[in-house]
Amino acid sequence: MASLSTDELNAFLALPLTARLGSITSDGYPFVTPVSYLWDGGSMCFSVRARAAFLANIRLNPRICVSITAENNWSPRVLLLGDASIVCTSEDGAAWRDWKDLWFSRWTAYYGGDANKVEESSRHIEEELRMPMVGLKMAITRIISFQGDDYPPKYYR
Repeated sequence: MASLSTDELNAFLALPLTARLGSITSDGYPFVTPVSYLWDGGSMCFSVRARAAFLANIRLNPRICVSITAENNWSPRVLLLGDASIVCTSEDGAAWRDWKDLWFSRWTAYYGGDANKVEESSRHIEEELRMPMVGLKMAITRIISFQGDDYPPKYYR
């Protein structure tokens, strides 16, 4: 299976897909949860409810992984490894609005360019300001990507 080029990787991660974020619980178990993400070309960004179980895991151990694929067996697949850090919270309303502004193009793609749905989604920001939220950024240390069905020899007997 071939790795994705930089252009292919950026194009794939710009698609409105759901990622699976993996963290480690305090007792050492893997914990995987589906999340929306924003790829900025060098790091992954997430908007997270401050009381999410996986955020508690990240506060104890910032090492995370993120897996992304489309909902079929032959699409590109990407695995990202790195460290997460909190970059803002909804307690700072201005910083949170700036953070959410970064997401506007993501939501536009997610809703297929439907401006009414994007506007409706934007109203959700005010509700988020009433629940604790954090902006989480993942510094990437390793990217593993592949596509196609031409398995490397190591998988064969």
